[in-house]
Amino acid sequence: MKFIEGMKNGEDKFYDMQLFTSAKKFCYIPETVYMYRTRDDNDNLSMTQQDMESTILNDCKAANLVKNLLTKDQFEMFQINAMRSILWKLIDPSFNSLPLSKKFFLLKSIRPIILSYNPELIKKYFKLEYPFISLLSKGYIDLAKEYIQIHISRKYWYLEGKSLLKIYSKQRKMLNSRSWKMTKVLRVINNKKTN
Repeated sequence: MKFIEGMKNGEDKFYDMQLFTSAKKFCYIPETVYMYRTRDDNDNLSMTQQDMESTILNDCKAANLVKNLLTKDQFEMFQINAMRSILWKLIDPSFNSLPLSKKFFLLKSIRPIILSYNPELIKKYFKLEYPFISLLSKGYIDLAKEYIQIHISRKYWYLEGKSLLKIYSKQRKMLNSRSWKMTKVLRVINNKKTN
C-alpha cells in the first residue's frame, strides 16, 4: 500500500481504497472518533476550504490520477468516495452562485469520473443522487444541472424546516413550563391595564 507522492487532495481516499479492498476483514465503529474542523485563517485555507471550482477540480484530478493504479473493483469503491465528496460540494449554495459557464465546465470535468460507474453500488449509496449521476454519465449536462438545483432547493428547505422546528419546540417548551403557567394571572392583569 502506498500514497501518491505530491497529491494534495484525495490521497487518503486512495489509501483507504487499497486498505479496504486488500483487508481480509475490517470493522465499522458507529462512534465519533475524531472531529473534523476547518481553519479560521483565510490566508491559509485547507484544500477542503478553497473555492468551489478548485475543490471540485482537485477531486477530479485525484480520481483521474488513481484510476489506473486501482483494480476495477477498487476504483468502483473509490468512485463512491469521490462522488460523495463531489456531490456534497455540488449541493452547496456556493455552487449555485457560480456563473452558468463555470457550472457547465465543472459538470463536464466530473463526467469522466463517473462514466464507468457500477449502477448497483451507486444506487445503494446514492439513492437520491442516482438520477443526476445517470444523466451526467449520458452527457445530459443541462438536465444534470437542473437536478442539482432541485437538491440545493431541497437542502435549503430541509434546513429551514429544521430551524423552524427548533424555534417551535423552544416556544412549546416555554408555553408548557410551570413558570409560564404561574405568571398567566400577571399577564392577564397587564393586558387589562394596557387596553
